[in-house]
Amino acid sequence: MSHCLTCNHWLRTKDAVVGVCRKRELPGESYRFQFEHCRYYEAGEARVAYREHEYVRRIRDYSDINIEPEKEAVIVEMLKQGVMVKDIRDRLHIGAQVMNAMSKKYRAEYEAGKAMWRASQPDPLDAYAGEFKRLLDNGASFYKVQMVTGINRQRVSAYVQRKGWKAAR
Repeated sequence: MSHCLTCNHWLRTKDAVVGVCRKRELPGESYRFQFEHCRYYEAGEARVAYREHEYVRRIRDYSDINIEPEKEAVIVEMLKQGVMVKDIRDRLHIGAQVMNAMSKKYRAEYEAGKAMWRASQPDPLDAYAGEFKRLLDNGASFYKVQMVTGINRQRVSAYVQRKGWKAAR
């Protein structure tokens, strides 16, 4: 690790994050931050990094965004219909932050649309359903089904439970 914090030439200043490098000749280059890398690194003492207490990173939630009422109504309707957020952004030419704020503001519509979208998506294991059923009816274990189909036995087991089939023991 070649951080200035653990370098033999680095001295902390009053700032505690900034130090002075005794190896640098030019005054502008001598001030270094505790986690900078340097080609003059020489292993020194193991110092504890300074962390600012009560430092809170400001995160903008975009809840104060004003959008045209017509466009907002279109967004809400599309969220209800289960249109993917990326598709809404592309169709209406709006940014990710605005769309994030809209999906948070209209959480119920977003969740209902997402559930509707998931229900409309086919199960990818439906293509193997006949093979699963045939093997399980012949007394194959989930491990045998995995070996024949190449699909993880936990996924096969979950699929069989969703379908309500009985597996031979």
